[in-house]
Amino acid sequence: MTDQMIRIAIVVASGVIGSLGFALIFGVAKKHFVFAVLSSLLSCLAFELVFALGGSIFMSALVSAGLTAAYSDIMGHKIKYPATVMIIIGIIPLVPGARL
Repeated sequence: MTDQMIRIAIVVASGVIGSLGFALIFGVAKKHFVFAVLSSLLSCLAFELVFALGGSIFMSALVSAGLTAAYSDIMGHKIKYPATVMIIIGIIPLVPGARL
């Protein structure tokens, strides 16, 4: 694996672990916990992939937030759980950090 792939894997893993903590703080039900954390995985992965393909930070965040919102809305209807909870947990990795 290249250094960039390893960096992306580490960033995605740390984003998901951080979102796990927020899911626990928000009291997400155990049966919906996996779906909420998957929104975080999707968000972080989409951000890193768009950024790695040459997108700006703004474009990466926009695409990532759009995918997270679509996933959360679809899954919210399927599992009958508020999409807002999954959206909030999903966008936690998008909070600016070192790149700002």
